[in-house]
Amino acid sequence: IVRWELTPDGEGTLLRLTHKRLTRQTAVGFSSGIHAFLDRLENELDGVPLVDWRTRVDEVRSNYPGWGA
Repeated sequence: IVRWELTPDGEGTLLRLTHKRLTRQTAVGFSSGIHAFLDRLENELDGVPLVDWRTRVDEVRSNYPGWGA
């Protein structure tokens, strides 16, 4: 189950993403993909050229070690 919530926050917007029913191992796999997706969303909103999603996943993967999985 994935829930996206947008809340006004000053001059911006707060995005809260809740992803339920993931095992720790599955969450580790999803984390870098979601990170890359959110980076692309930010680029799109800022009018910046989009980086290839797969390339960005590979770049950020080291930020998400196995969390003890």
